[in-house]
Amino acid sequence: MSVIMIDYLPFDYVTYTQQILPAIHRATEGDEVRLRVLLQSLRHISFGLRSLLRLPLSPEATEQLLEGEPFHGMMRLEGLLDVATLRRVRAGEPLDPWQLLAKVIPLLKGRPLNTLGRYGEMLHFHLFYTLCTEPPASSWTRGDPVLPHDEPVFDWTEYTCRDEEMHTLWGMFEQTAPEGLAQYIKPQGTSRGLSPTILCRESITGFLTPEETRYLLEHVRTHERPWLESILSGCMRDGAGQGWEISPNLSISDPELFTMQSENDAMPWKYKLTNWMYKGYPGQHADFQTIVDYWMTVHPEEMKGFQERYYRNLWQVEAEILQRMRLAVARGWGMIQTYYS
Repeated sequence: MSVIMIDYLPFDYVTYTQQILPAIHRATEGDEVRLRVLLQSLRHISFGLRSLLRLPLSPEATEQLLEGEPFHGMMRLEGLLDVATLRRVRAGEPLDPWQLLAKVIPLLKGRPLNTLGRYGEMLHFHLFYTLCTEPPASSWTRGDPVLPHDEPVFDWTEYTCRDEEMHTLWGMFEQTAPEGLAQYIKPQGTSRGLSPTILCRESITGFLTPEETRYLLEHVRTHERPWLESILSGCMRDGAGQGWEISPNLSISDPELFTMQSENDAMPWKYKLTNWMYKGYPGQHADFQTIVDYWMTVHPEEMKGFQERYYRNLWQVEAEILQRMRLAVARGWGMIQTYYS
C-alpha cells in the first residue's frame, strides 16, 4: 500500500534561474569557470528537501552520501572515487563532496540541460537543494513532510477547497511554473516537476512566486471549521472504534447493517461496523451522515471531541505552512509544493 505525502517549502527560484542554471549552461558549452567557482564557494550540502549539513561531513553523513539515501532515492556517489581513495575515505579521511562532484563538470560539455547524464543530474540535484530550498525548523515532527501520510493529505486537500475563494487561492500552486522555470519543466505522470526530482522520490508539483506567496498570505482565511467529507469519515471511523450501536429506527439504505448488529456471534460489533465502513456502495456517504448525526445526539461530548481533534490538526498544518510562507516572503523567495507516493 502506497503512502501519500505533501510538503510546502520556501524556494529561491531566483538563485536557481540566475546562478545555477546559467553556470550549468556555460559548462555544457565548455566554459567551466562559473560552475567551478560556485562549487568552491559552498560550505554546506543538502541531501534532499529537508536536510542541510555543514562541511566537513561527519563519518555517518559521508557514508550516507557514498551509499545513497533510500528515502530520497539518491544515487551512490562512490562511483566517482577510485578504489584507493574510497578505502581512505571509508577509513576516516575527510571528503569534500563538492570537490568530488566537480569531477562531473567536464562531462557536461555538449549535453542539453535536460539530459545531463547520471552524475550531471546528481550535481544538479545537490546544487538545487543546497542553494534553493530551506529545511523546516527541527521542531516540526523530526523533519517529516508537513502532511506525512494519507489522512492528513485528504483532510488538507479538502480544507483548501472548502469554497471557491479558497480553492482559487490555494490553486495558484497548480499554475504553470514561474517565468524562467517553465522551459525546464517536464511531465512526471500527471504532475509537473523540476528536473532535480529525477533523483528524488518526491516530485515538485507546484510553485508560487514571491508575489503570489505574499498575495496568498494577505487573502487566506484561517482557523475555519468547515464540515468536510474527510472529517465525516473520520468521525464515523472513531465512533465505530468505540463500538457505538446504531438505532434500528434510522433510515439506512443498507439493511445488512442492522442484521450485522443483531447477530450474536464471536466478532465484536466494533469490528463488524469497521468492516462495513469499507464495504462501499451507492448511498453509503448519506448513511455515514445519518449515523454521525445520530451519534451527535447520543454521544455529543465525544463526537465534538473527535471533530476538535481533526480541526486542531488542520490548524497546526495551516499555521506551519503559513509560517514557512512568511519566511519565504521575508527573503524574497517563493514556495514549492512537493508530492510523494
